[in-house]
Amino acid sequence: MKFGALTYYPQSQNLGDYIQTIAAENLLPRVDAYFDRDRLDDAHPEERHAVLMNGWFSSFGKRWPPSDSILPIFVGFHMTKNTARRYLKHVAYFKKYQPIGCRDRWTEKLFREAGVEAYTIYCPTLTLTRWIPRTGEGRVFVIDADEIYLPRAVRERAVFLTHTIDDDGEEQAKIQAARDRLEQYQREAALIVTTRVHAALPALAMGIPVVFFGNPWDGRQAAIRDMGLKIHNKKFWVSWNPLARLLSGWIDWSGATPDVSAPAQAIRDDVAERVNALVNESARE
Repeated sequence: MKFGALTYYPQSQNLGDYIQTIAAENLLPRVDAYFDRDRLDDAHPEERHAVLMNGWFSSFGKRWPPSDSILPIFVGFHMTKNTARRYLKHVAYFKKYQPIGCRDRWTEKLFREAGVEAYTIYCPTLTLTRWIPRTGEGRVFVIDADEIYLPRAVRERAVFLTHTIDDDGEEQAKIQAARDRLEQYQREAALIVTTRVHAALPALAMGIPVVFFGNPWDGRQAAIRDMGLKIHNKKFWVSWNPLARLLSGWIDWSGATPDVSAPAQAIRDDVAERVNALVNESARE
C-alpha cells in the first residue's frame, strides 16, 4: 500500500495548509507521494495511493472527484456551504467511502442533509505534540492579529508573525517552512494570540496557551469552541475601538490550554483503523 498527503500548489499562501500536511504525514505509516488538493482528478500514479483527505476543500470542486488512483481517507474533511454545491453533485462518490469524518459539525450537517453518513472528528492538527522543550521565559507570538487591541504588558513581549507566505515557493520548501514555524512555537512560545484556526489548534495540541479572536458564529471556527477555547469577536476587539481598551480586562491574557488529548487520540485511532482496513483490503485483492 502506498500513501500520500496533500499539497496545494500553486494556490495556497496559507502556512496553515502545510501545517495540516505535516499532521497528515505524522498520522500515516509513511508518505510516498504528494498530490495537489485541487487537481486530484489528474492524479495517476502507477500504484494506487491512500491519501488523507484533511483540510478545507476549495472552490475547485469542478475537479472532483479524485481519480481511481486515489483511495481517500476522509478524516478532517471541511467544505463551505458554497463549495458544497459542487462537491455534493458527487454524492455517490462520498457514499462509496462513507462515513465521512468531518473537521466540524457544519460540514457534517451538509453531508447528512445530502444523505451521506458523516460524523465530526475535528482537525488532525490536534494530534501534533510538543517535542522541543521551551527555552527561557517564552515569547508572546501574535499571529495575523495586528489589528487586535493588546494591553501594554502583552504588547511589550509580542512578536508579530503571519501565516501568509509567498505563493511562488516550491511545495517542499513551504512544508519545511511550516515545520520550522512549528518548531519555533514549540521552543519559544509562552502564549499565542491569533485569528488563525491552524495556529490555535496546533498550539492547543502542543500545550501552548492561546487567546483566539474570530467570528463566534462562523461554523468553520466551531472546532475552536468545541475544544473549550473561547472565541473573542475580532470585529469588537480592534485597537481603534475605545471600548476594547476599556474592557480589555474581560479577556484572560494568560491564555487557555484546554486538554485536547481525547479528540487527538480519537483522530489517531480513526486514521489507524481506516489505514488497516485499506491494507487488509489490498492484501485480499
